[in-house]
Amino acid sequence: MLSPLISCDSRAKGVRKNWAGNYEYEAKEYYEPKTLAELQTVMKRAGNRKALGSGHSFNDIADSPLSQISTKHFNKLLAIDEQAMTVTVEGGARYGQFAPELHKRGYALHNLASLPHISVAGACATASHGSGVKNGNLSSAVAGLELLTASDELVSLTRGGFGCVGLYHEADARHSEDVSGMSGCVSGYAPAVAGGASR
Repeated sequence: MLSPLISCDSRAKGVRKNWAGNYEYEAKEYYEPKTLAELQTVMKRAGNRKALGSGHSFNDIADSPLSQISTKHFNKLLAIDEQAMTVTVEGGARYGQFAPELHKRGYALHNLASLPHISVAGACATASHGSGVKNGNLSSAVAGLELLTASDELVSLTRGGFGCVGLYHEADARHSEDVSGMSGCVSGYAPAVAGGASR
């Protein structure tokens, strides 16, 4: 059974635009699954489909002539593994949502998105950068991920090369101890630390 927010109609409800407001999505169908089972149902039904994260692309990369699948409800921090030094988040989780929790526990990612609303799956799919020339892009922290392929197969991958084979459902990112208030250096991510200020 699909939740009422998942539209199986042939028309999308309302006008949807990207984060900057300069691009209006044209996909006829728009889905907001809340569970893996709902996502699997949508993946089986939806035709030519693309994932939509936080909408932080300034072009049509997340658009489709038929179906768009939102990751906005896949936004949870699932686990922090102190032994493996990883954090597991759902693909739609935004850096600004889980970085403060890592900070509270004394950890941080090696690099953060420049804006707190960037989603993990979106950053990985587009090779988004964070800050610093030597830090690697945001996907360089990924130690493993779970994705749902277009053929409805749930695949777990560990560190290595990733191809365009499906929609990110979960990702494990490497974290480290938060030395010298690293996660507090980005405005809006964490409270002031080590004498720094936050907004």
